[in-house]
Amino acid sequence: MTIFMTALMVAASLWGQAPDLSTEATLTRAALPDEKVLEEVQRYLQPKVPPLVVPETREAWEAQARALRQHYLDEIVLKGVPASWTEGDVKIRWVEDLEGGPGYRIRKLLYEALPGLWIPALLYEPDGDTTGLPCVLNVNGHYDEGKSRPEEQIRCINLAKRGVLNLHPEWIGMGELSGGDNAHNRTAYLDAVGIRGVSVFYLVLSRALDVLQAHERADGNRIGMTGLSGGGWQTAMFSALDERVSVIVPVAGHGAMGVRIENGSDIGDLEQVPSDMLTVADYTHLTALFAPRPALLIYNARDNCCFQAARTLPAIYDPVVPVYALYNPSTGFEFHINEDPGTHNYDLDNRLQFYRFINQHLAPESVWGPEELPTEGELLTREELTVGIPEDNKTIVSLALEAAQAISRGAIPAADSDKFSKWRREHRALLKKTLRYTPVNLRTVEADLASDGDTLVATYRFKSTDWTIPAAAIAPPGADRSELHLLLHDGGLGVVGERFGVLADTGKQVMALAPLFQDGNRPAGSNSWQYSMILNATGERSLALQAAQTAAVCDWYRSAMGVNTIIIQSTGFESGLIALVTASLHPGLVNEIVLNDMPGSLVEVFESRKKYQDSPSLYPFGFLRHFDVDVLKSMAGL
Repeated sequence: MTIFMTALMVAASLWGQAPDLSTEATLTRAALPDEKVLEEVQRYLQPKVPPLVVPETREAWEAQARALRQHYLDEIVLKGVPASWTEGDVKIRWVEDLEGGPGYRIRKLLYEALPGLWIPALLYEPDGDTTGLPCVLNVNGHYDEGKSRPEEQIRCINLAKRGVLNLHPEWIGMGELSGGDNAHNRTAYLDAVGIRGVSVFYLVLSRALDVLQAHERADGNRIGMTGLSGGGWQTAMFSALDERVSVIVPVAGHGAMGVRIENGSDIGDLEQVPSDMLTVADYTHLTALFAPRPALLIYNARDNCCFQAARTLPAIYDPVVPVYALYNPSTGFEFHINEDPGTHNYDLDNRLQFYRFINQHLAPESVWGPEELPTEGELLTREELTVGIPEDNKTIVSLALEAAQAISRGAIPAADSDKFSKWRREHRALLKKTLRYTPVNLRTVEADLASDGDTLVATYRFKSTDWTIPAAAIAPPGADRSELHLLLHDGGLGVVGERFGVLADTGKQVMALAPLFQDGNRPAGSNSWQYSMILNATGERSLALQAAQTAAVCDWYRSAMGVNTIIIQSTGFESGLIALVTASLHPGLVNEIVLNDMPGSLVEVFESRKKYQDSPSLYPFGFLRHFDVDVLKSMAGL
């Protein structure tokens, strides 16, 4: 007896009263509960988070740390980055000096983070001509005000009044650099062309440190760094990788990936969970790379954004204590939990902790009072602090489009030529490698059946070791049971109903399938796209998994149901790619593909500014270097 018939016999007893066999009701029954999908995704991802293993000796740790830092830079941050992005000394344009309050001035400047991308910044410079000043790199989070946010200004002014030279660069996507073309998740476009999108954020910070070190009054060996939220992430990521940072104070900006998987509000944007990250390190490892430099981790007790102290510190601080224990205990590895106000903030209590720590470890020769210095009447407006950027300043999108237009793949051989078979074999192997493709093997299939006269309606649960794949099928009277029309839709089961009904009404046997991350098979919550992002961070590719699930269902339908013709009808770019990848990697499995609403190139997705959140599977790292719609069509025999 086939696995299909066993499933039918079990399922048949599950029906009580006759179910509603309408298209809408059938598709609704097929959809998986969001909570079930979330549970499967979390269970799958958790074991893929690498643990921090601390060796017994300082020498062993330092060798491990050097290798880890270099590997993370090479593979996760700077992979694919053009040499021109990192060459030469930093270029600086001084724009205007503003008279600050007592004891300091503010200097407006632009610096070039990479060719054509100029970053506006403010340098808070203490009065006088004293040299050898300690320095701080101040960075902000996801604030529309950017560097003009009051809390940012207060911190910068206080440092300057205390004799600390400090720089506040604008963050990509915020303040003067705001706008859709610098939206953080647009870095997916760079990933697709084979340039790590997170590199832009890293290089902005690296060049900012170059600016500080180049200043004639700076002690380039004494540089602290701090920021809240996205600024805390910048502080943690960059300080782990660039040892020029001497004192590290991230505020509510990073946490271990295991905790993020269980708490969606902690996951963050694409730059915080870059593709392949977890093949090298978790944030626990990056925090350990702070050692032996002084570091103060600040979290908030009732954070209304992310990284609440109670869940974050045990996973990001406690595992790193043994690393610092390998050094002199006086080095300084501390945490602070903010109770007032306890929400997502860099308010007075957190700032006082920061000043204390900086005084102790960066400027011990100075004796600072425990209070914050007054800044009343000294804060400037956004307009007053505007530096101005070039009209043709590069953006994340323009950088990606520039890189995409430079790609040359070579001509596709004619389908009837001697070269074509070899070309297709080679590209099939390359596609598997690029997507890290692994087949999905079904273990069981559950089916709930009902009939209305000669019409057979079924909802399916195709189950592999890790996943449940939902589907709905209908075979109207007189349908050719040897032919299956398989529907994929970017909107999933929730919007495929019209096409499902039309095909059934014309006498076709039809199935609507929802691979992982499409409606009907999405994790609970509004951030389901972020779990696709984490899957890519483990070194897998969500597009590959979706195609593997689709191939497994097609293969089962052929073997268990006697179908010998499968026609995939897709709607949307993501579903079209799933169909094309399925057919390209499994010759003979799919007989025909009908592509609806399918752009001619992935570059059109860049040009239309499609949101990463809507279709996170479209951007496997390096995919566009070798493949586009025309290449996949030829591979699939279209």
